[in-house]
Amino acid sequence: MLNVGPTWMNGVPAQSLHTARPLCSLEDRLSVHLLQELQWHNPTKLPPLPWVGKHRMRVTPSVEPIVWLSPNPRAFGNNLSVLRPYSTGGLREIANPREHAKRPCGEKFGPTSFVDRGGSIPPSLIVATPTEKGDAAYRRAMRALGMEPHPATMPSSVARFGILQATREGDAVLDPFSGSAAIPIEAMRLGRRGIGIERSKLYNEGGVIRALTAGVQLAA
Repeated sequence: MLNVGPTWMNGVPAQSLHTARPLCSLEDRLSVHLLQELQWHNPTKLPPLPWVGKHRMRVTPSVEPIVWLSPNPRAFGNNLSVLRPYSTGGLREIANPREHAKRPCGEKFGPTSFVDRGGSIPPSLIVATPTEKGDAAYRRAMRALGMEPHPATMPSSVARFGILQATREGDAVLDPFSGSAAIPIEAMRLGRRGIGIERSKLYNEGGVIRALTAGVQLAA
């Protein structure tokens, strides 16, 4: 899974196509498949001031793509690991399931269409902010030590969603650009082997502090 946020072209109110070009190249040259494109929505994301706040030409870009790629189009995934609580309507359908009703596409609901499976399948939109409880604790710990936290931390809940959806317990989860180490730390909390690579000594030290704050034991 790859999270690459949108960037604006220099001096003009248009976004770069830098995220689309590599995907096409990976498919054409290496036969890598796009399993699905998820979207991370950050309601607190700040807008690019010139084109949104000053000139009022664009709206706040609060969504970042997370592309799920694999050379195997049938790569493992399990949405039963990321179920969310049923809505009121969903609970009503389970209690009084429709019989043989047709969906707009023409398909019929079957006898197992409204069975309680512990929750509903989530959409591809993940709503999360970097101000979640665990992430805020990391920032407080960094500042208490006189250190600056990572400027672009991934919320733990975003990392958790991807790890649960695409891996099994015991799998290795590698983040080659680990930043504040949100992904390897969350992987270890979920019973996976978390591996983080980061070239910045400061960010590596911050990742250790984040792990300690989260109660996760690291190995050198």
